[in-house]
Amino acid sequence: MASVQRIALFVLFDALEFDLVERLRQTMPIGEKFLSEAERTKGLERMRKSAALDADSSDIDLVQGLDLAEKFNLLLRAKDFLPATDGLYYKSKKSDFDGIVSVRNSVMHGRPMTIMEYSKAFTFAEDLIKSKIYWPNLYDRFRAYNADPNEVARTSVIEFLDNDPSEIYHNLPLPDYDDTGFIPRPTIESDLKSRILGRHPVVTVLGDGGNGKTAVTLQTLYSLIASNDHSFDAIVWVSAKSSTLARQEIERIEGAINSSLGVFHHVVGQFEGESDDPLGRVRQLLSDNKILLVIDNLETILDSGIQDFAKDVPGESKLLLTSRIPLGGDLTVQVPSFAENEAIRYLRTLIKTYDINSLRKSSNERLKATCQRLGSKPLLLKWFALGVLSGLEADRILANPEVALRFCLENVLVALSEFGSAVILGLSAIPKPCSISVLEFVLDISAADVENGIAELLRFGLIEREDESSVESNYRVKTFVRSYIVRVTKPKSFNASDILARFRSIDALFESESASHYRDRYNIRAFTVRSKSEAVAVRKLRSAVGMCHKGDYDGASQLLSSLKISNPDYFEVYRVDAFIAQRQGDLARAKSCYEVACELGHDQPQIFSFFAGFLLRAYGDNELSIEQFDKALILDPGAPRLLSECARANMFAHNFSQAQTLIDQARIGGYSDEHTRLIFTDLQIQVFYRNLTRLLDMSMAKDASDLVEDIFVFLAQLERRMIDFKMVDGLRKLKGAIERVEVTVPGASSERIENSIEIITELFPAAPVEAATAQGSTDVLRRERLGKIKVQGLKPSYGFLVCDDGEEFFLHKDDVSPYEWDLIKAGTFVQFDTEVKGENRPRACNVMVCT
Repeated sequence: MASVQRIALFVLFDALEFDLVERLRQTMPIGEKFLSEAERTKGLERMRKSAALDADSSDIDLVQGLDLAEKFNLLLRAKDFLPATDGLYYKSKKSDFDGIVSVRNSVMHGRPMTIMEYSKAFTFAEDLIKSKIYWPNLYDRFRAYNADPNEVARTSVIEFLDNDPSEIYHNLPLPDYDDTGFIPRPTIESDLKSRILGRHPVVTVLGDGGNGKTAVTLQTLYSLIASNDHSFDAIVWVSAKSSTLARQEIERIEGAINSSLGVFHHVVGQFEGESDDPLGRVRQLLSDNKILLVIDNLETILDSGIQDFAKDVPGESKLLLTSRIPLGGDLTVQVPSFAENEAIRYLRTLIKTYDINSLRKSSNERLKATCQRLGSKPLLLKWFALGVLSGLEADRILANPEVALRFCLENVLVALSEFGSAVILGLSAIPKPCSISVLEFVLDISAADVENGIAELLRFGLIEREDESSVESNYRVKTFVRSYIVRVTKPKSFNASDILARFRSIDALFESESASHYRDRYNIRAFTVRSKSEAVAVRKLRSAVGMCHKGDYDGASQLLSSLKISNPDYFEVYRVDAFIAQRQGDLARAKSCYEVACELGHDQPQIFSFFAGFLLRAYGDNELSIEQFDKALILDPGAPRLLSECARANMFAHNFSQAQTLIDQARIGGYSDEHTRLIFTDLQIQVFYRNLTRLLDMSMAKDASDLVEDIFVFLAQLERRMIDFKMVDGLRKLKGAIERVEVTVPGASSERIENSIEIITELFPAAPVEAATAQGSTDVLRRERLGKIKVQGLKPSYGFLVCDDGEEFFLHKDDVSPYEWDLIKAGTFVQFDTEVKGENRPRACNVMVCT
């Protein structure tokens, strides 16, 4: 049934055209021939349908059969018969009449209208009646409408034209938004139109119930017909709608089509009588003609006949569906609920149209809250407005929207697969957006199954991506869907408390892994985590590394394959993949994995450092290794681990000047602990030795002599306690290189050379065992271990001697003399035997200081 507003506009346009014809009748001389042949033919053809006119009828009689624009243009052409002021007035309204023609056609031909068209038409009428003298009939009819809108509808006998003669055959229904007009959704309409006119034979308009799928589809189809911008021979509409949303309940539609056979019978009935083979006749009709077959509310069709039909649409015809459930293999156009501004605008239009006084003065904030509670769905906003209009309290409707929830989502969740159901129930129980990795953990299903479930829910439009995280993709259940699950479905077999408990346990895991990163990000065993999802992933990464150490490469690879689904953008996944590939001897794959890790972790200096270390040790590619270290240093300038490793790479590449610059940078910046000081001390010894040896081999005598000066300064400041087993061989080699300088470099400072050799000898004398052998001492030969005191953990009365294999032995100060204890605390090497006493703790005995 047409709305009051549409009927009013029909009456007003009818009055407007009556005024135009009457003015022409008053203006044109009797018997005047003022129509063109084309106008006369058109008027005659149209008037014959409603009156007994013939070819001898006067032009003024035939004017009735012309369009609004044509009637107005006739009046402009009659300017010679009009007073000058009248001619100027009509001319001033030319652009207004040109702009209103499309609205008039929508009204008179029963096409759906937008809220702007309604507004434009009434504004146009209000402007014209300011000049009552020109539009007396319009003036009277408009005043009557304003006095009592419903009276116009009751007393007017309106006969709408079925269709414009130029339009193709269609049976499109008048949409149910005729009372308010259509809220334009230009992006969706444009997308749908391009899909309809495209090459794909099946298009589905997809979205939740109540989002306006049918309205968008009808508006687009009517616009397509009006513009004639298509090549279809006919558009056939079949509604499979099975229920409507009443004010307090869902009303089932008696005799609704609920099978594919019913759909095919309906299509055949649009062209001919009954058929024994409706499917065959439909296929023949679509094969012989280019037909756009539209099936509304596909989800209510209980069998798979339409799905089978969609696999092979005959000829050049097309199938357009509206559904809450994706068909599969089709092109889809998603219709979401209204945006916030659209929802508020539509609700205000409803309030104005239905004259709902209790809501008329509502603030935008209150209307915004109402729209949010109703999911900003067009259908529910109208349901709410009509409920208030019927006398129900607004807050009471919003407090219990179970009927609306059930209507919008029935037939949807039951169509989900096992994993789609598991994921949506999990997301509805968790209060925050979740990644695939987190869902895998809390639901205890595979990442592949979670991914499939997510993909299905996205197709159904039940969940949405969260855009706040730049690290990973997180997903949340739409508010309306969560309400439906909590209020309506209430699944008994689903234990939300267990899900929440597992989800909360991730917090502790995240804190633990984050702390390990801050302790030492350059430790190869440490993992950098930026989210809870990555913290969960690290558990698998550690397991994969453990499997790799045990030789279970297949198990490790399976874990990584799962992580590449759940955490495809996590750089640590590819770092571990590189490690496993390297352990298997596949260096090419390891290098490729490191490159991916660096691309994903482009802001993570440790990843470039690990890659550089791999290039240095696995490939011996010093230059490329240095390039990666330099990238890391840009991100983390001054990091001791980076400075030492980059200096080492430069040393191997014989870039001794750059290596020394990096070592000096670390020294100037200060060492954070003794271990760092130890690393750079050892590295400095190696750089001095290699550089001095190179200079001697290249006969660069002066440079070698100058370097000895730097070596002497370094050795003079070197403390005995800083010497560990790794430095022993380096000091011996450095001593040998300095002795070469004394022999091969004329004019070299013998004093600096001798002093340097003397310092090295004092820091680390000849090995005690060797010295004892030379003296023939059998007592010393019984000392089985060599070590020095461990600085960390050293107490005033005891400490631990550490050997080159890392093994530690307890030593109390009472086991040596006070003089020896002072030397040991200063870092002097000792030889000792071992024994086990008391609590089975190994301790040093027979200690002898190496002096």
